[in-house]
Amino acid sequence: MDQKLEPLFTPWKIGNCEIKNRIVLTSMGGTDLFGWMEKNHFDKDGAKFIMEIAKNNVGLILPGCQPVYNPMFGQWLYKNKKMYDDLKKWMPEFHKTGAKL
Repeated sequence: MDQKLEPLFTPWKIGNCEIKNRIVLTSMGGTDLFGWMEKNHFDKDGAKFIMEIAKNNVGLILPGCQPVYNPMFGQWLYKNKKMYDDLKKWMPEFHKTGAKL
């Protein structure tokens, strides 16, 4: 590996949270974990994309917009328990990659 790139692969900390390297995926379209246009749901396509990025050694992933309120249907999204149950099932596999979300 080129020595100039070595710092990218060193760990760093945000507070007491250690990030395995300095490669970060910033927020962008397609990286949402929760959708709201289709009656608030866990976004499987966004989760699949994020998982693929995590498996390719990205240290920190900043997901896209995570809505808290659906203005179209007038709903608070935290009340959708299924959406969070789906996230809870997905997170252990994500944690195996060593990436942080």
